[in-house]
Amino acid sequence: MADTKVSALTTATTLDGTEQIPVVQGGVSKRTTVADIRTIDIVKHLGTQATNSTVTPAAITALDCVLVPGTWGFKVWMIWRAAATTTGMGVHMNASGGAVSKIVGTWYTLTTGTTATTGIADQASAAATFQTMEGRAQRANNTSGGPFGGVDTANADQFAVMEGIVVVTTQTTLQTMMASEVAASQVSMEVGSFITCTRAA
Repeated sequence: MADTKVSALTTATTLDGTEQIPVVQGGVSKRTTVADIRTIDIVKHLGTQATNSTVTPAAITALDCVLVPGTWGFKVWMIWRAAATTTGMGVHMNASGGAVSKIVGTWYTLTTGTTATTGIADQASAAATFQTMEGRAQRANNTSGGPFGGVDTANADQFAVMEGIVVVTTQTTLQTMMASEVAASQVSMEVGSFITCTRAA
């Protein structure tokens, strides 16, 4: 078979993880897949709105990240909504199906508070008034630090971030858990939300 320059090869499109890539490991030529390489850095996005109208946390499965043993940083970039101004949302992380030795995180958003905390998410800034950044903490697996206490406008986009570090010793699925603050009042994670998981060690 004649050699072909890489630049002369057809461009791959829409990678699905099964593509084979040559690598050299310990001086030996081997092969791996795009999916295996992606274990260093994982990005998952939400293509369909996820909702919860209960105070029981539920996993947003489209954002699940399968982590191999190691130390990982995670960050969830959220567009979310609440059906009522008096309804907030709770978010925490669950390292499921494996062994987790540490998990710490904080989720935060701008609020209506200007001189004191309110716990009410606010995505509408006034030019002359600065807002407070408020957050909730997590340092135990699958344990919520509590929900925020409402939103400035019902059914309007809010922005929040959940970020932290998780250390796993066996393969583990990292889940983003979402719950409503109020039973029978809907909260939703909107299309365009996404998570990044980066392996540090």
